[in-house]
Amino acid sequence: MPQSLFLPAALLLALAACAALSAFNIPRSAFAAAPATAPSSQAAATSRTEPPPPRTSARNLYSLPYVETLLRTATWGYIDPTGKVIIEPTFQQAEGFSQGLAAVQMDGRWGYINTAGKTVIKPQYDAAGPFTDGLAAVQVQKKWGYISAAGKVVAEPQFQTARPFHEGRAVIVVDGQYGFINPLGQVVIPAQFAYASDISEGLAVVKVHDKAGFIDPVGKMVIPETFDAAEPFHEGLAAVMVAPGRWRFITPSGQFAFPGEWGNARSFSQGRALVQPIKVGPYGYIDATGKEVIPAKYWEASPFSGGLAHVAEKNNETGLWGYIDAAGQTVFENKRISAAFHDGRAWAQVLDPTGQRPLGNCGFVDFAGALVIPATFEWAKEFSEGLAPFATGCDHAGVRILQQVDH
Repeated sequence: MPQSLFLPAALLLALAACAALSAFNIPRSAFAAAPATAPSSQAAATSRTEPPPPRTSARNLYSLPYVETLLRTATWGYIDPTGKVIIEPTFQQAEGFSQGLAAVQMDGRWGYINTAGKTVIKPQYDAAGPFTDGLAAVQVQKKWGYISAAGKVVAEPQFQTARPFHEGRAVIVVDGQYGFINPLGQVVIPAQFAYASDISEGLAVVKVHDKAGFIDPVGKMVIPETFDAAEPFHEGLAAVMVAPGRWRFITPSGQFAFPGEWGNARSFSQGRALVQPIKVGPYGYIDATGKEVIPAKYWEASPFSGGLAHVAEKNNETGLWGYIDAAGQTVFENKRISAAFHDGRAWAQVLDPTGQRPLGNCGFVDFAGALVIPATFEWAKEFSEGLAPFATGCDHAGVRILQQVDH
Protein backbone atom coordinates (compact mmCIF):
# COMPACT_ATOMS: atom_id res chain seq x y z
CA MET A 1 0.00 0.00 0.00
CA PRO A 2 1.51 3.36 -0.96
CA GLN A 3 2.00 6.09 1.65
CA SER A 4 -0.52 8.32 -0.08
CA LEU A 5 -4.07 7.34 -0.87
CA PHE A 6 -6.19 8.52 -3.78
CA LEU A 7 -9.86 9.14 -3.08
CA PRO A 8 -12.81 8.98 -5.52
CA ALA A 9 -13.71 12.08 -7.49
CA ALA A 10 -17.20 11.02 -8.58
CA LEU A 11 -18.97 13.91 -6.90
CA LEU A 12 -16.54 16.38 -8.41
CA LEU A 13 -17.46 15.13 -11.83
CA ALA A 14 -21.14 15.39 -11.01
CA LEU A 15 -20.68 19.03 -10.10
CA ALA A 16 -18.71 19.56 -13.29
CA ALA A 17 -21.44 17.85 -15.34
CA CYS A 18 -19.22 15.10 -16.46
CA ALA A 19 -19.77 11.70 -17.55
CA ALA A 20 -17.83 9.84 -14.90
CA LEU A 21 -20.50 7.34 -14.08
CA SER A 22 -20.36 4.71 -11.38
CA ALA A 23 -21.57 1.19 -12.11
CA PHE A 24 -25.27 0.57 -11.51
CA ASN A 25 -25.81 2.96 -8.62
CA ILE A 26 -27.53 5.37 -11.02
CA PRO A 27 -31.24 5.37 -11.92
CA ARG A 28 -32.00 5.03 -15.62
CA SER A 29 -33.65 8.13 -17.02
CA ALA A 30 -35.14 6.17 -19.93
CA PHE A 31 -37.92 5.29 -17.52
CA ALA A 32 -37.34 7.87 -14.78
CA ALA A 33 -37.70 11.32 -16.29
CA ALA A 34 -34.95 13.85 -15.72
CA PRO A 35 -35.73 16.94 -13.64
CA ALA A 36 -37.41 19.75 -15.54
CA THR A 37 -34.95 22.36 -14.35
CA ALA A 38 -31.19 22.16 -14.65
CA PRO A 39 -29.50 21.78 -11.26
CA SER A 40 -26.27 23.69 -12.00
CA SER A 41 -24.67 26.21 -14.29
CA GLN A 42 -24.50 23.68 -17.07
CA ALA A 43 -27.64 23.32 -19.13
CA ALA A 44 -26.81 19.78 -20.08
CA ALA A 45 -28.65 16.91 -18.44
CA THR A 46 -27.05 13.56 -19.16
CA SER A 47 -29.05 10.49 -20.08
CA ARG A 48 -28.67 9.29 -16.48
CA THR A 49 -28.86 11.09 -13.20
CA GLU A 50 -25.58 11.77 -11.42
CA PRO A 51 -23.87 9.20 -9.19
CA PRO A 52 -24.14 9.17 -5.40
CA PRO A 53 -21.15 10.03 -3.20
CA PRO A 54 -18.42 7.38 -3.33
CA ARG A 55 -18.30 4.62 -0.72
CA THR A 56 -15.28 5.45 1.39
CA SER A 57 -14.55 6.31 4.99
CA ALA A 58 -14.72 9.96 3.92
CA ARG A 59 -18.13 9.54 2.29
CA ASN A 60 -19.86 12.28 4.29
CA LEU A 61 -17.15 14.72 3.31
CA TYR A 62 -18.16 14.27 -0.32
CA SER A 63 -21.82 15.05 0.31
CA LEU A 64 -23.13 18.17 -1.38
CA PRO A 65 -23.24 20.37 1.78
CA TYR A 66 -19.54 19.78 2.41
CA VAL A 67 -18.50 20.48 -1.16
CA GLU A 68 -20.73 23.55 -1.41
CA THR A 69 -19.25 24.85 1.84
CA LEU A 70 -15.71 24.20 0.62
CA LEU A 71 -16.25 26.03 -2.67
CA ARG A 72 -18.37 28.96 -1.54
CA THR A 73 -15.35 31.24 -1.11
CA ALA A 74 -13.31 29.79 -3.98
CA THR A 75 -11.97 31.59 -7.01
CA TRP A 76 -11.32 29.62 -10.18
CA GLY A 77 -8.69 29.54 -12.89
CA TYR A 78 -7.33 27.03 -15.41
CA ILE A 79 -4.25 24.80 -15.70
CA ASP A 80 -2.72 22.92 -18.63
CA PRO A 81 -1.83 19.18 -18.68
CA THR A 82 1.52 19.92 -16.99
CA GLY A 83 -0.16 21.69 -14.08
CA LYS A 84 0.94 25.15 -15.21
CA VAL A 85 -1.53 27.95 -14.46
CA ILE A 86 -2.69 29.32 -17.82
CA ILE A 87 -5.59 31.50 -16.66
CA GLU A 88 -5.26 33.05 -13.22
CA PRO A 89 -8.00 32.29 -10.65
CA THR A 90 -10.35 35.28 -10.84
CA PHE A 91 -13.76 33.67 -11.40
CA GLN A 92 -16.48 32.76 -8.89
CA GLN A 93 -17.16 29.54 -10.78
CA ALA A 94 -15.76 27.97 -13.93
CA GLU A 95 -16.66 25.13 -16.28
CA GLY A 96 -14.66 23.22 -18.87
CA PHE A 97 -13.91 24.45 -22.38
CA SER A 98 -16.06 23.40 -25.30
CA GLN A 99 -15.49 24.61 -28.87
CA GLY A 100 -12.95 27.10 -27.58
CA LEU A 101 -15.15 28.77 -24.97
CA ALA A 102 -15.84 28.15 -21.28
CA ALA A 103 -18.69 29.33 -19.07
CA VAL A 104 -17.52 31.34 -16.07
CA GLN A 105 -19.29 33.26 -13.34
CA MET A 106 -18.37 36.82 -12.42
CA ASP A 107 -20.32 39.04 -10.02
CA GLY A 108 -23.06 36.44 -9.83
CA ARG A 109 -23.63 36.28 -13.60
CA TRP A 110 -22.45 33.80 -16.21
CA GLY A 111 -20.59 34.62 -19.40
CA TYR A 112 -17.89 33.05 -21.56
CA ILE A 113 -14.13 33.33 -21.94
CA ASN A 114 -11.70 32.05 -24.56
CA THR A 115 -8.60 29.96 -23.92
CA ALA A 116 -6.57 33.13 -23.36
CA GLY A 117 -8.88 34.05 -20.48
CA LYS A 118 -10.45 36.96 -22.35
CA THR A 119 -14.16 37.61 -21.87
CA VAL A 120 -15.89 37.14 -25.23
CA ILE A 121 -19.51 37.07 -24.06
CA LYS A 122 -20.10 39.35 -21.09
CA PRO A 123 -21.60 37.90 -17.89
CA GLN A 124 -25.37 38.36 -18.12
CA TYR A 125 -26.98 34.94 -17.63
CA ASP A 126 -28.35 33.14 -14.58
CA ALA A 127 -26.71 29.92 -15.80
CA ALA A 128 -24.86 28.77 -18.89
CA GLY A 129 -24.03 25.51 -20.65
CA PRO A 130 -21.26 24.33 -23.00
CA PHE A 131 -21.07 25.18 -26.68
CA THR A 132 -22.01 22.36 -29.07
CA ASP A 133 -22.78 22.74 -32.77
CA GLY A 134 -21.90 26.41 -32.31
CA LEU A 135 -24.65 27.06 -29.77
CA ALA A 136 -24.91 27.14 -25.96
CA ALA A 137 -27.94 26.94 -23.72
CA VAL A 138 -28.31 29.89 -21.33
CA GLN A 139 -30.82 30.63 -18.59
CA VAL A 140 -32.58 33.94 -18.07
CA GLN A 141 -35.25 34.29 -15.39
CA LYS A 142 -35.65 30.53 -14.99
CA LYS A 143 -36.12 29.92 -18.73
CA TRP A 144 -33.58 28.41 -21.12
CA GLY A 145 -32.71 29.52 -24.63
CA TYR A 146 -29.72 29.31 -26.97
CA ILE A 147 -27.03 31.75 -28.07
CA SER A 148 -24.32 31.63 -30.74
CA ALA A 149 -20.58 31.93 -30.08
CA ALA A 150 -20.94 35.63 -30.90
CA GLY A 151 -23.51 36.03 -28.11
CA LYS A 152 -26.45 36.38 -30.50
CA VAL A 153 -29.78 34.95 -29.35
CA VAL A 154 -30.75 32.05 -31.61
CA ALA A 155 -33.67 30.72 -29.53
CA GLU A 156 -35.34 32.99 -26.99
CA PRO A 157 -35.39 31.73 -23.38
CA GLN A 158 -38.62 29.72 -23.25
CA PHE A 159 -37.75 26.17 -22.20
CA GLN A 160 -37.79 24.50 -18.79
CA THR A 161 -34.64 22.60 -19.72
CA ALA A 162 -32.25 22.85 -22.67
CA ARG A 163 -29.47 20.37 -23.33
CA PRO A 164 -26.39 20.58 -25.55
CA PHE A 165 -26.64 19.57 -29.21
CA HIS A 166 -25.89 16.06 -30.39
CA GLU A 167 -25.94 15.18 -34.06
CA GLY A 168 -27.78 18.35 -34.99
CA ARG A 169 -30.51 18.12 -32.37
CA ALA A 170 -30.90 19.34 -28.78
CA VAL A 171 -33.42 18.13 -26.23
CA ILE A 172 -35.76 20.79 -24.84
CA VAL A 173 -38.53 20.52 -22.24
CA VAL A 174 -41.84 22.38 -22.41
CA ASP A 175 -44.52 21.83 -19.76
CA GLY A 176 -42.75 18.67 -18.64
CA GLN A 177 -42.70 17.15 -22.14
CA TYR A 178 -39.56 16.48 -24.17
CA GLY A 179 -38.87 17.52 -27.74
CA PHE A 180 -36.00 18.63 -29.99
CA ILE A 181 -34.75 21.77 -31.73
CA ASN A 182 -32.21 22.23 -34.53
CA PRO A 183 -29.19 24.59 -34.62
CA LEU A 184 -31.38 27.29 -36.20
CA GLY A 185 -33.41 27.39 -33.00
CA GLN A 186 -36.42 25.79 -34.68
CA VAL A 187 -38.50 23.14 -32.89
CA VAL A 188 -38.27 20.17 -35.25
CA ILE A 189 -39.83 17.55 -32.98
CA PRO A 190 -42.58 19.02 -30.77
CA ALA A 191 -42.40 18.44 -27.03
CA GLN A 192 -44.54 15.31 -26.66
CA PHE A 193 -42.52 12.65 -24.87
CA ALA A 194 -42.34 11.81 -21.17
CA TYR A 195 -38.58 11.54 -21.62
CA ALA A 196 -36.03 11.78 -24.42
CA SER A 197 -32.33 11.01 -24.53
CA ASP A 198 -29.82 12.82 -26.70
CA ILE A 199 -29.57 11.52 -30.26
CA SER A 200 -26.80 8.97 -30.60
CA GLU A 201 -25.91 7.23 -33.85
CA GLY A 202 -29.01 8.65 -35.50
CA LEU A 203 -31.54 7.54 -32.89
CA ALA A 204 -32.87 8.80 -29.56
CA VAL A 205 -34.58 6.91 -26.75
CA VAL A 206 -38.05 8.27 -26.00
CA LYS A 207 -40.56 7.32 -23.36
CA VAL A 208 -44.24 7.01 -24.33
CA HIS A 209 -46.81 5.74 -21.83
CA ASP A 210 -44.11 4.19 -19.63
CA LYS A 211 -42.55 2.34 -22.55
CA ALA A 212 -39.30 3.15 -24.33
CA GLY A 213 -38.66 3.16 -28.07
CA PHE A 214 -36.38 4.94 -30.54
CA ILE A 215 -37.03 7.85 -32.90
CA ASP A 216 -34.96 9.28 -35.75
CA PRO A 217 -33.94 12.97 -36.08
CA VAL A 218 -37.29 13.93 -37.66
CA GLY A 219 -39.33 12.27 -34.93
CA LYS A 220 -40.33 9.06 -36.71
CA MET A 221 -40.67 6.05 -34.39
CA VAL A 222 -38.11 3.70 -35.92
CA ILE A 223 -38.08 1.08 -33.16
CA PRO A 224 -41.51 0.80 -31.47
CA GLU A 225 -41.95 1.68 -27.81
CA THR A 226 -42.10 -1.87 -26.47
CA PHE A 227 -39.31 -1.84 -23.88
CA ASP A 228 -39.47 -1.18 -20.17
CA ALA A 229 -36.29 0.90 -20.49
CA ALA A 230 -33.54 1.53 -23.00
CA GLU A 231 -30.05 2.94 -23.37
CA PRO A 232 -28.92 5.07 -26.34
CA PHE A 233 -27.08 3.39 -29.21
CA HIS A 234 -23.32 3.22 -28.98
CA GLU A 235 -21.04 1.33 -31.34
CA GLY A 236 -24.06 -0.01 -33.22
CA LEU A 237 -25.84 -1.59 -30.25
CA ALA A 238 -28.30 -0.51 -27.57
CA ALA A 239 -29.20 -2.14 -24.26
CA VAL A 240 -32.95 -2.58 -23.71
CA MET A 241 -34.99 -3.95 -20.84
CA VAL A 242 -37.33 -6.58 -22.27
CA ALA A 243 -38.86 -7.48 -18.90
CA PRO A 244 -38.23 -6.36 -15.33
CA GLY A 245 -34.63 -7.18 -14.50
CA ARG A 246 -33.90 -8.65 -17.94
CA TRP A 247 -31.73 -6.76 -20.43
CA ARG A 248 -30.71 -7.60 -23.99
CA PHE A 249 -28.97 -5.78 -26.83
CA ILE A 250 -30.54 -4.72 -30.13
CA THR A 251 -29.30 -3.44 -33.49
CA PRO A 252 -30.57 -0.24 -35.17
CA SER A 253 -33.15 -2.38 -37.00
CA GLY A 254 -34.64 -3.38 -33.66
CA GLN A 255 -33.47 -7.00 -33.92
CA PHE A 256 -31.74 -8.73 -31.06
CA ALA A 257 -28.00 -8.67 -31.68
CA PHE A 258 -27.09 -11.93 -29.96
CA PRO A 259 -28.51 -14.42 -27.45
CA GLY A 260 -28.30 -13.85 -23.74
CA GLU A 261 -29.98 -11.80 -21.04
CA TRP A 262 -28.53 -9.85 -18.14
CA GLY A 263 -29.90 -8.41 -14.94
CA ASN A 264 -28.47 -5.03 -15.86
CA ALA A 265 -26.56 -3.64 -18.82
CA ARG A 266 -24.93 -0.44 -19.99
CA SER A 267 -24.12 0.95 -23.43
CA PHE A 268 -21.01 -0.19 -25.26
CA SER A 269 -17.88 1.89 -24.87
CA GLN A 270 -14.60 1.08 -26.60
CA GLY A 271 -15.77 -2.41 -27.53
CA ARG A 272 -16.97 -3.40 -24.08
CA ALA A 273 -20.35 -3.27 -22.32
CA LEU A 274 -20.77 -3.44 -18.57
CA VAL A 275 -23.25 -6.15 -17.55
CA GLN A 276 -24.56 -7.89 -14.46
CA PRO A 277 -25.79 -11.50 -14.47
CA ILE A 278 -29.50 -12.15 -13.94
CA LYS A 279 -28.89 -13.07 -10.32
CA VAL A 280 -27.75 -10.26 -8.06
CA GLY A 281 -24.00 -10.22 -7.95
CA PRO A 282 -20.84 -8.62 -9.31
CA TYR A 283 -20.37 -7.06 -12.74
CA GLY A 284 -18.32 -7.95 -15.77
CA TYR A 285 -17.92 -6.99 -19.42
CA ILE A 286 -18.99 -8.47 -22.74
CA ASP A 287 -17.79 -7.79 -26.30
CA ALA A 288 -19.89 -6.90 -29.34
CA THR A 289 -20.77 -10.58 -29.92
CA GLY A 290 -22.19 -11.00 -26.41
CA LYS A 291 -19.22 -13.03 -25.24
CA GLU A 292 -18.03 -12.49 -21.69
CA VAL A 293 -14.48 -11.17 -22.03
CA ILE A 294 -13.96 -9.90 -18.48
CA PRO A 295 -15.50 -12.13 -15.77
CA ALA A 296 -18.22 -10.80 -13.51
CA LYS A 297 -16.22 -10.26 -10.34
CA TYR A 298 -16.44 -6.54 -9.65
CA TRP A 299 -18.78 -5.06 -7.06
CA GLU A 300 -18.46 -1.66 -8.66
CA ALA A 301 -17.41 -0.88 -12.22
CA SER A 302 -17.67 1.81 -14.87
CA PRO A 303 -17.64 2.02 -18.69
CA PHE A 304 -14.27 2.17 -20.45
CA SER A 305 -12.72 5.59 -20.95
CA GLY A 306 -9.32 6.15 -22.50
CA GLY A 307 -8.83 2.39 -22.72
CA LEU A 308 -9.36 1.89 -18.98
CA ALA A 309 -12.28 1.15 -16.68
CA HIS A 310 -12.51 1.88 -12.96
CA VAL A 311 -13.43 -1.18 -10.90
CA ALA A 312 -13.68 -2.28 -7.28
CA GLU A 313 -13.47 -5.96 -6.34
CA LYS A 314 -15.24 -5.59 -3.01
CA ASN A 315 -18.13 -3.37 -2.03
CA ASN A 316 -16.64 -2.06 1.19
CA GLU A 317 -14.04 0.34 2.47
CA THR A 318 -11.19 -2.16 2.30
CA GLY A 319 -11.94 -3.34 -1.21
CA LEU A 320 -9.34 -3.14 -3.96
CA TRP A 321 -10.00 -0.22 -6.29
CA GLY A 322 -8.17 0.42 -9.50
CA TYR A 323 -8.28 0.45 -13.30
CA ILE A 324 -8.30 -2.45 -15.76
CA ASP A 325 -7.64 -2.58 -19.49
CA ALA A 326 -9.87 -4.11 -22.18
CA ALA A 327 -8.41 -7.56 -21.49
CA GLY A 328 -9.29 -7.31 -17.81
CA GLN A 329 -5.69 -6.87 -16.71
CA THR A 330 -5.06 -4.56 -13.77
CA VAL A 331 -3.16 -1.48 -14.90
CA PHE A 332 -2.90 0.15 -11.50
CA GLU A 333 -4.58 -0.39 -8.15
CA ASN A 334 -4.83 0.73 -4.54
CA LYS A 335 -5.71 4.15 -5.90
CA ARG A 336 -9.07 5.32 -4.67
CA ILE A 337 -10.11 7.35 -7.66
CA SER A 338 -13.20 6.84 -9.78
CA ALA A 339 -12.88 9.56 -12.39
CA ALA A 340 -12.97 8.98 -16.12
CA PHE A 341 -9.94 9.96 -18.15
CA HIS A 342 -10.07 13.16 -20.19
CA ASP A 343 -7.16 14.42 -22.27
CA GLY A 344 -5.06 11.63 -20.77
CA ARG A 345 -5.65 12.74 -17.19
CA ALA A 346 -7.95 11.60 -14.36
CA TRP A 347 -8.69 13.77 -11.32
CA ALA A 348 -7.43 12.40 -8.02
CA GLN A 349 -7.24 13.53 -4.42
CA VAL A 350 -4.35 12.62 -2.16
CA LEU A 351 -4.51 12.14 1.59
CA ASP A 352 -1.58 12.07 3.93
CA PRO A 353 -1.01 8.68 5.64
CA THR A 354 -3.25 9.70 8.56
CA GLY A 355 -6.10 10.78 6.29
CA GLN A 356 -6.34 14.17 7.98
CA ARG A 357 -6.89 16.20 4.80
CA PRO A 358 -9.98 14.74 3.14
CA LEU A 359 -10.81 17.87 1.13
CA GLY A 360 -8.10 19.57 -0.87
CA ASN A 361 -4.79 18.23 -2.15
CA CYS A 362 -6.05 17.54 -5.67
CA GLY A 363 -3.96 16.45 -8.63
CA PHE A 364 -4.13 14.30 -11.75
CA VAL A 365 -2.90 10.83 -12.67
CA ASP A 366 -1.97 9.43 -16.08
CA PHE A 367 -2.92 6.08 -17.65
CA ALA A 368 -0.27 4.32 -15.56
CA GLY A 369 -1.63 5.73 -12.29
CA ALA A 370 1.34 8.07 -11.83
CA LEU A 371 0.62 11.43 -10.23
CA VAL A 372 1.72 13.60 -13.15
CA ILE A 373 0.22 16.82 -11.81
CA PRO A 374 1.14 17.18 -8.12
CA ALA A 375 -1.70 17.26 -5.60
CA THR A 376 -1.25 20.94 -4.79
CA PHE A 377 -4.67 22.24 -5.80
CA GLU A 378 -7.51 22.77 -3.33
CA TRP A 379 -10.07 21.54 -5.84
CA ALA A 380 -10.21 20.87 -9.58
CA LYS A 381 -12.38 19.60 -12.42
CA GLU A 382 -11.71 17.39 -15.41
CA PHE A 383 -9.67 18.42 -18.44
CA SER A 384 -11.35 19.46 -21.65
CA GLU A 385 -9.66 20.88 -24.73
CA GLY A 386 -6.35 20.91 -22.92
CA LEU A 387 -7.36 22.92 -19.86
CA ALA A 388 -8.86 22.08 -16.45
CA PRO A 389 -10.56 24.44 -13.98
CA PHE A 390 -8.99 24.63 -10.51
CA ALA A 391 -10.03 26.41 -7.33
CA THR A 392 -8.14 28.31 -4.67
CA GLY A 393 -9.25 30.16 -1.56
CA CYS A 394 -11.61 27.36 -0.47
CA ASP A 395 -13.42 27.51 2.86
CA HIS A 396 -11.64 24.72 4.76
CA ALA A 397 -12.50 26.35 8.10
CA GLY A 398 -16.20 26.23 7.19
CA VAL A 399 -15.91 22.54 6.40
CA ARG A 400 -14.32 21.86 9.78
CA ILE A 401 -17.13 23.74 11.52
CA LEU A 402 -19.71 21.71 9.56
CA GLN A 403 -17.96 18.52 10.58
CA GLN A 404 -18.12 19.54 14.25
CA VAL A 405 -21.84 20.27 13.94
CA ASP A 406 -22.52 16.92 12.24
CA HIS A 407 -20.58 14.99 14.87
